[in-house]
Amino acid sequence: MLPIENGMVKEENIQAIKNSLFVSDISIGRLYGKTGTGVVDGQNSNGWFIVLIEHGERVYYLATNLQNADNATGSTATEIAIEILNSIFS
Repeated sequence: MLPIENGMVKEENIQAIKNSLFVSDISIGRLYGKTGTGVVDGQNSNGWFIVLIEHGERVYYLATNLQNADNATGSTATEIAIEILNSIFS
């Protein structure tokens, strides 16, 4: 939730959220994101990574979701998302 003052989201609040989601600077831009891994009965059952990348003046979004795979984790979803982004921007 973003704090709202007089019906407006303050720039400092937006920047604080961006800072908390910052992953790294990579060759194609600034990468922001959030991962997660779902576990059922002690086994990884799904993994996801929601990503925002600032590439030049443009912003792109990508969501990666893995289900019922041997390696269904947020980390694996992140690796796949970065491979996809690198293939798009190379």
